[in-house]
Amino acid sequence: MRNRLITLIACLFLYAGAAVPGFAAAKFHTMVPKSQIPEVTKHVEEWHNQQYPDCKFVSLVGIKVVKQHKDTSNEVWTILGCDHKQFQYRVFIKQYFSGISSEVSNLDYSPLKVHKN
Repeated sequence: MRNRLITLIACLFLYAGAAVPGFAAAKFHTMVPKSQIPEVTKHVEEWHNQQYPDCKFVSLVGIKVVKQHKDTSNEVWTILGCDHKQFQYRVFIKQYFSGISSEVSNLDYSPLKVHKN
């Protein structure tokens, strides 16, 4: 019974770390709480994959805070796509008492567009 419990706990830790490919919350400076980085990363991934269906999201590789106020932050999130190509997206973070909201856009605020390889 004890071995099963240890195995289950180990699997949960592995699953949590694998929830976002390349995810290691400690290496990113962002207004987003560590526990919510996977959710915001998923939004960035969805935005990217809609624009580059032939060059899917691989991992999050960096976050840079461009401008931060008391309860908002403009950030640039850098991701890795196919063939080690890097892409950057603007992420606007709004902090609330109960959590955060995030809005993903292209760096130049251009609308969502599909690129073909």
